[in-house]
Amino acid sequence: MPSITDEELLEFNRLKSLYKQSLIRESLDSIATLEQDIDEPIKRCVAALALLRCKPLWSCCGFDYESQPFHKTNMYGLAYVMLRDNRHTRHIANLLRKSTTLFKEQWQFRNHINDGEKVITIYARIKRDGWDDKDSIHFSELGATYIQYLEEFLMSLSGEFADEVVLTDTNGLYKKRFKSWQYPPKREWVIKKSDWVSEFPNGIG
Repeated sequence: MPSITDEELLEFNRLKSLYKQSLIRESLDSIATLEQDIDEPIKRCVAALALLRCKPLWSCCGFDYESQPFHKTNMYGLAYVMLRDNRHTRHIANLLRKSTTLFKEQWQFRNHINDGEKVITIYARIKRDGWDDKDSIHFSELGATYIQYLEEFLMSLSGEFADEVVLTDTNGLYKKRFKSWQYPPKREWVIKKSDWVSEFPNGIG
């Protein structure tokens, strides 16, 4: 059976890493807008929170999903949206706590400082005993469930939506501030209330 030397193995692993990096950058370059780059399963929550003036900064759905771009990785087992700490964010947090939304207790709110700025992160842990392998088809099920209940709650507040907001890619701010920031910023996302009302004709308003 053929064998390779330790030096050859090191070179193989180096080339494999370089090839993966080239695929990641190719995938990154294929995405033009922030709307395309946000994780699909949590995108509607991000849009609703933006329309509610909570100013999302970062987000992750916590699991891999169908048609996920190659460059995407996730904080597996943790779904979250990081929001600026303002009166709108606190208002939505209070409404969720008082609501009858199923699984609302799964969504926690953490006040903290992110790079010198006060933020509130809404998050849910989605790991499930027996299906904790991120590659299992069942791994995402609690995440999909919790996220959709949150989505439906947020969409029920459409009466409080702004008519339009412009969401800027936080990577753009960091790219300007930190010269070695690697993730290329995407074009801003113009989010219109009218688009979401038409998408959820029976679930909001």
